[in-house]
Amino acid sequence: ALDQVDHERFAGRNVILGTSNGESVAVWRDWLLWHKRHHGADSALIIDRDAPAKVDARTSEFSALLQADSQIMAELDSIKVVILAVDRPLGHPNSGHEAHPINAPDAPGKDRMKKPDGDPWHSPLSYRLLYDLIHWQFLKDASGVLNLNVNELVSQGDRELSVFDAAQRAQGGVIALSGQRAYPWNLRKAMEPCFGDHICARFDQTSRETRWCVAPARLRPEAIWMPTRILGVKTYPANFKFWRFMGLRHCRPGGASISQIVPKSSLVESSELLKIAKHFGADPKRQPNTLPTVTKADKQIPGSQNRVALVTTMKNDGPFILEWIAYHRAIGVSNFLVYTNDCTDGTDDFLRQLENKGFCQWRENPY
Repeated sequence: ALDQVDHERFAGRNVILGTSNGESVAVWRDWLLWHKRHHGADSALIIDRDAPAKVDARTSEFSALLQADSQIMAELDSIKVVILAVDRPLGHPNSGHEAHPINAPDAPGKDRMKKPDGDPWHSPLSYRLLYDLIHWQFLKDASGVLNLNVNELVSQGDRELSVFDAAQRAQGGVIALSGQRAYPWNLRKAMEPCFGDHICARFDQTSRETRWCVAPARLRPEAIWMPTRILGVKTYPANFKFWRFMGLRHCRPGGASISQIVPKSSLVESSELLKIAKHFGADPKRQPNTLPTVTKADKQIPGSQNRVALVTTMKNDGPFILEWIAYHRAIGVSNFLVYTNDCTDGTDDFLRQLENKGFCQWRENPY
């Protein structure tokens, strides 16, 4: 409970302070394993944003998951894990679930999205002083504290220092971490996404996520812990970055598709993310690395010097296709070549039927 002071539990330990908002317990496990192996974390305090009864059930599920694998259980045996539930919602009362595409920074077409109903148990965090409260209640005597969501991993890098070591050596005892968003190229249906599915980053991403790692004993007492920075002290950038794995929060079964949270045309594979996928033994779906094959049918599209062809791209334009083709036929266009991607409204099925009847040529664009 947040009204009880317990400094002894994490005294002298390197703690990951993580926030979970619907991620699976398998994600918790992999998150712990990564930071133990690569940064020497020996404790974790996970803030579960769900209602207390659901947190109790997920805690039991997490314990059962670990006990089912003796090898992982042995590796995590030395880690102290505390799951923190809060008996009141911490999110914005009028905002929807944080997993909704409207809350994804790179989601296209937000101006056309219907605003979801308020869901304060799962909406973006409103009570931002929660981290400072946890500092004084639980983490004042910790050796180091790394602040992350459970869908974020600090890169391994090629260095001898862990992120906790870097905070201990930093002036003022605190370092800033810069983050980049990671995405799957595609996901397997009805399967929970995992860290290893994420192999792509935006080649044109300009904004960065921010987190921090601190050595509490070296911190000035007037410092205030906030979700993305520590107030009252100068924060020095460090040679550490982290990845935010967007599919873990937004693309769970029944959730958003990849194309709803990021334009897939902006994604490129990352060699670092591919190494992370290999670390977890994952088999992610890769981007196509060859151009579409030109078929005999492609070469036999009717046309001549006196014909006019129209080439276009479409996505979810089903209600407008028939009138669009009729209009352009009326003004003299005789051939249509339509490429589509990631349609969810039946556009592909409609164009397939029009192609069968000879009104157009349709191609599914793998990009």
